Amino acid sequence: MNFRKKINQKYNLNRQSKSLNQTWMKDVGYDESPNYKENLGLPHLEDFLQVTSKSIDFVKICTDQVLKYPENWIKKKVLKYKKYNIKTYLDHTYFLEAYNLNSVEEAIIYGSQLGFDYFEFMSTYNDIPDKDLLNWINICKRNNLKILYEHHPEKNWSSKNNNFTNSDKIISMLKIFFENDAEKLVLDHDEFELQSNHEVNNYNEIISYLSLDKICFEVTSPKEGETIWIKNLEDYFKLFGFNINVSNIMPSQVLYVNKLRLNSKNC
Repeated sequence: MNFRKKINQKYNLNRQSKSLNQTWMKDVGYDESPNYKENLGLPHLEDFLQVTSKSIDFVKICTDQVLKYPENWIKKKVLKYKKYNIKTYLDHTYFLEAYNLNSVEEAIIYGSQLGFDYFEFMSTYNDIPDKDLLNWINICKRNNLKILYEHHPEKNWSSKNNNFTNSDKIISMLKIFFENDAEKLVLDHDEFELQSNHEVNNYNEIISYLSLDKICFEVTSPKEGETIWIKNLEDYFKLFGFNINVSNIMPSQVLYVNKLRLNSKNC
């Protein structure tokens, strides 16, 4: 075995198909200042992916880019990720924007036309009838968009309250999506924080219901605090193991997450 192969083996640099140990990245646009200090234009993205692509499984391209940037530019960005076998998805804010415009069907079709792989729904706390959700799920399927579902605390949907949601209610809301081929549940960091503040953790019940490989744990964005995401990772890894899937990872954080996973194997 030559030196480079030994390095690849030691640091797990050879990309393999996996349902755990996934890292999901956040791709922000040029209009996010002062909330974010990094963005990915097309030339920079190519250079970045040559180095990092084996450590990235999914990427969400933030909604402002999808809605406001030149259509051909977005299509090129999506194709760039596809070139490196990274799955692209439309964030839940895209669904929320479409819902508020009474245009979810049109938004699904448009996302498919842009070349995205996945459409992400969010928790709506029974404000939307199941028949409507099922109709949108089927429209996704007809337009070759796979399904993700993200659970948020109710305040992120309707500003009704700031309470955590018990496991039975979380499971009742996700059922329709997973009974219709949703691939992953994303657990929003706000929900985790609310539960922790109330000394409650429903996540083990959700893990038992779905299995760990179908769940992705979201970290906090830098706009809410420069280092909170590190604390989130530490909490998640301590509670659920280093092989969990994590999301909302900024480009500059991708290799650090990979390093943490690898270092855990030597502990």
